[in-house]
Amino acid sequence: MSRLFQHPLRTAPLLTAVLALCAGASVYVISRVNGPFWTTWIDGSTLAALRAHAVSVPLSQQLPSFFHALALFSATLAVTADWRRGRSVALSISLIVVVAMEFVQHPVVENLCRAAHRCLGSPFQEYMTDGTFDWFDLVAIAVAAAFAFSACHPMVRSSHDHPR
Repeated sequence: MSRLFQHPLRTAPLLTAVLALCAGASVYVISRVNGPFWTTWIDGSTLAALRAHAVSVPLSQQLPSFFHALALFSATLAVTADWRRGRSVALSISLIVVVAMEFVQHPVVENLCRAAHRCLGSPFQEYMTDGTFDWFDLVAIAVAAAFAFSACHPMVRSSHDHPR
C-alpha cells in the first residue's frame, strides 16, 4: 500500500479524492438535516432545533453528486497512474458507472427495476428508492468528468517523465 503513495502522479489525485468525499459528506451533514443521517441518530426535539439552524448551501442538491463523482474519477486517476494508454478508458468506465447510478433513480427506470428486485437485492433497491433523480446531478457529474479528463491529459504527457 505504501507503494501506492510513492508515485508522484498518485498523490494529488488521492488527496483530491479524499477531500472531495469529505466535502460531499459535509454538504449532507450541514444542509440536509431531513436526510437519513440525522433522522436515524437524533431524537425528534433535537432534530427540530437542528432544522431551525440548518445552513442553506447553494446547490446543496447537486454538490454531493459533483464531489462524489470527482472523488471516484480522482481515485481512478490515482489507481491508473502507471497506465499510459488505459487511463482515459478507465475514466470512461467510471463515468458510465456514475451516470448509470444516477439514472437508476429515475422513476421510469426505478419502476422497471422493481420488477427485477428479486435479482438485484435490497441495498440496490434502497439506493433507487431513497435517491432522487435530477438532471442537474448529471450536469454536476459532467463537470466533474471534465475536470478529471482535463487532469488526465497532462498526466499522460508527464507520465513519460516518471519511470516506474
